[in-house]
Amino acid sequence: MTFNLVSEPWIRTQTVSGKRETLGLRQVLSGAHEIVRLEDESPFVLGGLHRLLLAVLHRALRGPEGLPSSRALLSAGRFPGEVVGYLHQWEGRFDLFDDVAPFWQAGWFSLPESERSPVTMLAIQHTTGNNKVLFDHSWDKNPPALSFAEAARWLVGAQTFAISSGRGKEGFPHTKDGPIGAAALVLPTGRTLFETLCFNLVSYSKEAAALDAPIWEATAPTLEEIQRGPERKPRGLTDLYTWYSRTVRLHPETIDGEVRVRWVSITSGIFASEREADDPMVAYREHEEKGLLPQRYGQNRGFWRDFQALVPPLRGTGNRPPLALLHAEEITEPGEEPRVMIIGQGRDQSKVTLWRLETYPLPPALFADDALAREVLAECLELAEKAGSALRGVIAALVGDLDEARRLMDREPLLRNFWTGMEEEFPSLLATLTTIEDDGSRAKEEWKGKIRTCAWWAFAPITRAYSRSGEEMRAAIRAERKLKRALHDLLGERKEDSA
Repeated sequence: MTFNLVSEPWIRTQTVSGKRETLGLRQVLSGAHEIVRLEDESPFVLGGLHRLLLAVLHRALRGPEGLPSSRALLSAGRFPGEVVGYLHQWEGRFDLFDDVAPFWQAGWFSLPESERSPVTMLAIQHTTGNNKVLFDHSWDKNPPALSFAEAARWLVGAQTFAISSGRGKEGFPHTKDGPIGAAALVLPTGRTLFETLCFNLVSYSKEAAALDAPIWEATAPTLEEIQRGPERKPRGLTDLYTWYSRTVRLHPETIDGEVRVRWVSITSGIFASEREADDPMVAYREHEEKGLLPQRYGQNRGFWRDFQALVPPLRGTGNRPPLALLHAEEITEPGEEPRVMIIGQGRDQSKVTLWRLETYPLPPALFADDALAREVLAECLELAEKAGSALRGVIAALVGDLDEARRLMDREPLLRNFWTGMEEEFPSLLATLTTIEDDGSRAKEEWKGKIRTCAWWAFAPITRAYSRSGEEMRAAIRAERKLKRALHDLLGERKEDSA
């Protein structure tokens, strides 16, 4: 049985002609200039596929070495023939079902059938174990039957975004986060897949390449090594992008005449030890005691609220934006505006509470030497946070009890409505920063208007919830007045502004 990822179709794409095609690695990279983007319903698969393609390119090109090489590559308009030659050289290591070295798996690993896991263990977006997903009806005892292409995509996503799931299989150490599992992955994107990959191909010297090796060039760890709980730092970029987060083996079976994958053997892999801020696709924030830490998704919190983490910091703080974003800004032509894709997951310990994919324009003004656009962005985001706090305070004062206020906000998602509304308006703020004028007053005033509108829209359910008696109605009126004062103090709200 064989399914080689170099030649077999398994990566979903949309071409510049508008067609949707499923292609192998060779076709994707040789025709990246004719592809608009990769497509998949899972953001984790999308993130993992981009990192896999980047790893192949870095190894095939042994570069790029510095900005001149990056600009020359982008100007060429397509990837050189060395990429196809490299894939031909290593094609044997991309077989999903090789007996000895199956791709991103362990050939020696096969648990007894009673200890195998449903294939949904590879997909955060599906229900499995204690990871319950709304509107997903997957059942551990009858998991979905995946095609080889689907299984390959899920495997890439799972290895890239693995997070600790507690106790490992008997005889193996407990699982831990993969290098990117707890962080938000940041990906500058262009008009074609070729541009997107060029934007993310950061400098990769021949000296670095000599020390590095992706999963297909390396020797997989043995059973004894995995049982000892190996821990090490990444050897380089491609090792990092193809990290052995889990020890996995896919188990194909024949179902109604078709060979499918429903079950996997899965346990802990190699642990990524504490290391420097080394991932080009991650933003880092400065911690007083721990140094630079990866920027994460908070529970029920869109990354746009932390958008400052993506741009050069103000006032010389130690925060560091993703190197891939800085690289994209360096090699784009004047007047061009890349976009940014952000992928990540929020969690409560080992339970995933949300996963998200956000895309936004990336105004060049945010990376200019003049810090005005960044200052306006910082002030606007701070105003939104203060308005959210004011709305929370009004609700707490209304019910007179903090616990009851929390229950009310769970039942009537007032704050969630506020933040959802503000998220919808955030791209308009970025648009005003593209052509920012004078001191940014217009951008700030427009944003204040959005905050007012969203705050009153979020507060509106209070009027309905507190309408059963005269006392409740009077309490709602007092709360309305309190919110009006709070917004006036914060935003300078005018008298004619109303709910």
